Amino acid sequence: RGLVLNANYTRVWSETAFPFHTSKTFYDYTTWPITITRTYEEHERRGTMPGQSAHIFNVSLGYDIGGFSARASVMYQSKSLHQVGKIPEADSWNNDFWRYDASVKYRLNKMVSFYANFMNISGQPDRGYYGSEVYQTNIYYYGMTANLGVQVNF
Repeated sequence: RGLVLNANYTRVWSETAFPFHTSKTFYDYTTWPITITRTYEEHERRGTMPGQSAHIFNVSLGYDIGGFSARASVMYQSKSLHQVGKIPEADSWNNDFWRYDASVKYRLNKMVSFYANFMNISGQPDRGYYGSEVYQTNIYYYGMTANLGVQVNF
């Protein structure tokens, strides 16, 4: 009777190869002119895809009655790899987070509706760290955003 429930969960197992190389330079001072030799070694390490969270969860609860509609939702996203280092301890990560949103809409008639959307109600910041959460590298505060509007259908 007007109650709306949506939920979804995504579990992602991602893996990729990160190729990199190292170079070493050797100087032989026993010859004239000095002999310089450079060697290159190809390496590879495996890890999760950059930007891909392993766990993503969304749930929304809403109510519709007549021309009125309201929704409240919560979204969780686990940490994701941001930048790859040569060893796992040198990787940079985006921290996991929860986000809360809400929306309301009122349909005045077949042509005109009013709406309001509120995103990131709790003001959850984006946080990043290097190697371990102990070594936080950045915090970005975007705050809550909202948009209000009138929708006209022709």
